[in-house]
Order: sequence, then C-alpha cells, then structure tokens
Amino acid sequence: MKKRSNNLPKTAIPGDSAASDDYRSPADGLRPAELSADTRERLFARIAGRISASLVKTSPMPRDWVAVSPHVSFKLLHRDIAQNVQTMLLRLAPGAVVPRHSHSKDEECWIVDGEVLIDGETICAGDFHLARAGSTHRDFTSPKGATVLIRGEIPEDQRLR
Repeated sequence: MKKRSNNLPKTAIPGDSAASDDYRSPADGLRPAELSADTRERLFARIAGRISASLVKTSPMPRDWVAVSPHVSFKLLHRDIAQNVQTMLLRLAPGAVVPRHSHSKDEECWIVDGEVLIDGETICAGDFHLARAGSTHRDFTSPKGATVLIRGEIPEDQRLR
C-alpha cells in the first residue's frame, strides 16, 4: 500500500480492509479538557439549571374524574393556555358515545387500554390515532370501554377557565 505523500495521518473507512497499522483516528490527539473545580462546578450548575427548567411535574387538574355524560369522563393533566392545547385522560365506559366534533388543531390520541371505534375503524390498546386540524369525527364509540390519552385543543367553552 502506498504511503500518503503529504504527511497527514491516514484515515480509513470502517470495515476497510486496506487500513493498515499506521491508521490514526482524528480523535486520537484529543484529550479531555482540564477544568478547575470552580469551573466544573459552575458548568454542572448551569447544565442542571437548564434541565430542571425544562422539566415540569404537574398534578392532574382537577384531581378527580369529571363526568361529561353518563359513560364519558375525563381527567385534565395539563393545560397550556398560550398554545390553546391540553392533555387529558378520557375514560369511556362500555357503550360510551362521543358526539360528532371537529378539530381546529391536530388531536393526538393514544389508546391506553380497551378499544374505540372511530369512523368505522377499531383502534386498540397501544394504537395511536391522529385527527388532523380541519377534520371532523362522526360519533365515535367504545362498546367494551377504553382509556385514551388525548392531546388537543382546549374546547371553546373551556378556554377562559
């Protein structure tokens, strides 16, 4: 194998059988930065501050399930007024019917347990359903019951709460 004439370290493609003993990784010359204890402490504090500022733990609001019809109740987990979106659990008892409704924003639904019939399609535990902004659901039902995690727009009649 011919040596390179420009005295630069030889690099190789992983799995290249032509690589020889004179191959050096570009990272071979790198060494960990040596930081003073004070600098290291300030850096870790800065990273920890960014992490804790981005994590939010909330308690469900309200803490109890709220019945909206004889077979349908919900538990609000998070509401972002500025973005006009909320995350909630929807509990559907066997025989539940959710009336026709439309979406001005995307609505994400993950079936936690049970199954739901939406527009003639059975959505089962573990399935994900996305209702795009501008779409309309006909009545959807849950013959056997289900729990659904939903992230979508705040209903118009609840936006000022």
